[in-house]
Parts: sequence; C-alpha cells; structure tokens
Amino acid sequence: MRSARFLLLPVLALAATIAGLAGDGAPALVGPEEFQARLEAAGDDAVLLDVRTPAEYVAGHLTGALLLNFKDPSFAERLEKLPKDRTYFVYCRSGNRSHKAVLAMQAAGFHRIVELKGGILAWTAHHLQLCRPALTAP
Repeated sequence: MRSARFLLLPVLALAATIAGLAGDGAPALVGPEEFQARLEAAGDDAVLLDVRTPAEYVAGHLTGALLLNFKDPSFAERLEKLPKDRTYFVYCRSGNRSHKAVLAMQAAGFHRIVELKGGILAWTAHHLQLCRPALTAP
C-alpha cells in the first residue's frame, strides 16, 4: 500500500502541472523550480518571454528566452503579434515588470500564462543557470 502512495504522488504532480498549463484564464505565479518544471512540460507549446531591457537580457537570461522589453514604447504592438494559443512563461528581474506584462497580456486576450515569482533574482538565488553570450575579441 505504501509503494502505491509513492507511485501516485508523481502522477498527481504531473496532472496538476498539466492542468495548470491548460489555463483557465488566470495566470499562474510560481517559484523557480515549478516555473522550470512547467516550462519543460509545455515542450513546443512554450514561449519564454523576458520582459527586461536589452542590457539586462545580454547580462544573462534564461536559455531560449525571447526579449520583449516591457519599457519599449512598442511593447503593446509587439505583444499583439504573438499567437494567443501558446503557453507563455514570463519573467523579469524581480517580478514587478513581469506582473505588469502579464496584466497587459490578459487584457490583450492571452489565457495561458505562467509568471516567475521573484523574477531572475529568485531564479539565481535557487542556483539555476542563466545563458550568457560568449564575449569575443574585436
């Protein structure tokens, strides 16, 4: 009986992750480990959005992230060009800009959104890796 419980826990965790990805219109605010797990579970459906500035992005970003600068005047216009049928994973430095971006996404009709709680600061505090471009000599 005990081994059956241990087998059931991972199945329930996976089901909860999939249910969270299905989306009910409310964005999920999750910590770094769950963000990473949901991102991996979403596979090809996932779109990872970094809403920081270009300078912040170059300093280090999550592997595969697309830059969509929230501070750019064309943010809303660029957002409208994104397909609404994908699952979006959104982060910034601390969670402030990503929260504002998520609100804008909801207003624009996006329904499947996962937000990184605490931003890239929380990500690095959990010792998760960043992608940094290689520096080359001029």
